[in-house]
Amino acid sequence: MFVKMIPQNPSVAYNENEGGVKMIYYKGNCSAELVSETVAIKAQKVLSSYAIPSSIIKVEHPSSRRGCAYGISFDCNQRINVERALKNAGIGVRKWNTED
Repeated sequence: MFVKMIPQNPSVAYNENEGGVKMIYYKGNCSAELVSETVAIKAQKVLSSYAIPSSIIKVEHPSSRRGCAYGISFDCNQRINVERALKNAGIGVRKWNTED
């Protein structure tokens, strides 16, 4: 088994097993920007019910007059699971972010 970096995106790696099956690994943390702190709390509870660790974060918006927004931070390897869980719960995401 080996891990190879994908050149166009240094935060993504994949490995290939002996059978040729490739698995993608995301390094670092991801975040989902939500509309309010209340929605962020709801999202964290939903993710907790799926056994996905997350934390509530404050997202600063220097270009916005509204000041700040809230979101959740989680391991990027859980991104697909987080997307599905939030979609199933009816929680809309304003923006997805990846931190290296």
